[in-house]
Amino acid sequence: MNRQGGPETDTKYCIGSRRGRLLFRLVVEVGMMGRIIASDTAMDNETIEQLRVKCVQDAKKTNGQISFRDALRFCGLLP
Repeated sequence: MNRQGGPETDTKYCIGSRRGRLLFRLVVEVGMMGRIIASDTAMDNETIEQLRVKCVQDAKKTNGQISFRDALRFCGLLP
């Protein structure tokens, strides 16, 4: 790949490239997790949509920082 630019451009490219690889790995892991959970869960479309709305609200409210413990509490699996 022939890019023109100085060291600053190269550094930005390397950081962006690394982030891209990390995001790809994360997407693969989340996809696997979702398929595993979906294969063992029986939910109707209405419940799934309610869960999606709740997750979007939580993500906006917490800036995407929701703990696994919080998710278990929401599901009623922890007090």
